[in-house]
Amino acid sequence: MKKILAVLFAIIMCFSMVACSSESTLTENGGQSKVDNTGNVAEEETPEQEQEDLPSTIEETVIYEKDSIKVTVTGLDNSGFMGPEIKMLFENTGDKDVTVQTRNCVINGYMINTMMSVDVAAGKKANDSLTLMESDLDEAKIGKLTDISFDLAIIDPTSFSTIDETELFLLNTSYTGKYTQEYDDSGTVIYEANDIKIISKGVEADDIFGQSLNLYIENNSENTIIIQSDSVSVNGFMINAMFSSTVLPSAKIIDDMTFMGSYLEENDITEIESIEFKIIVIDESDFSRIAESEPINLEF
Repeated sequence: MKKILAVLFAIIMCFSMVACSSESTLTENGGQSKVDNTGNVAEEETPEQEQEDLPSTIEETVIYEKDSIKVTVTGLDNSGFMGPEIKMLFENTGDKDVTVQTRNCVINGYMINTMMSVDVAAGKKANDSLTLMESDLDEAKIGKLTDISFDLAIIDPTSFSTIDETELFLLNTSYTGKYTQEYDDSGTVIYEANDIKIISKGVEADDIFGQSLNLYIENNSENTIIIQSDSVSVNGFMINAMFSSTVLPSAKIIDDMTFMGSYLEENDITEIESIEFKIIVIDESDFSRIAESEPINLEF
């Protein structure tokens, strides 16, 4: 009888230990934790932490409806091949074919490259998307999409003339007001005037073209501007550089002044030690020159 009672007692104790191992306890941050069989506490995520792990979403919104063209944002796909994709429905109830494109896009205050060109035949509909380039989002260190702005251009595909061009649309996401974008303006300030600031972040290898000077540009003016370079030399040799950056008002961009590998090789430049150039600031509305800097010299 004692052996039977002992066995029953042992079985009861085992069940008690299993039950205790799955009990939840409150953690200091308000979440829950479970105690495992070793006595260790496995902390569970709080509702706030769970929210941070969720992808951004967008509610269905009609962003354009004029004449015979209607454009509706239907959602956001965060798993696109080239980057997040803003899904859209395009409707053309008119008797002429159109092409719909976007020309400017700002995410969390940063200018971002996009891809979209949608042909919509007369009387037809099309499902397509605006792709936000993942490489640009990564370079700007954009963690969550909070504020998305872009414009639309309605184009005649036969003459390539612009039928209509909109101002920027603002789309809020599920993270609007819940995530703060940080802007990395560290580096060497090379230009600061006319409410424009340009910062050099150093030279980096370009996987396709050669080498480039990485620049952070901040436009605090009320005009859309174009930033270009002039009289560029590398290690004392005149070099053609690829650089033209359009920046909307109150926007920022991370862009590169690129030096083709072939030009560097022609001058036996394997390592960039110095770069000298001028900054040209142009008003995008009429292409007038706002400013031209003195020669800027950078040593590396």
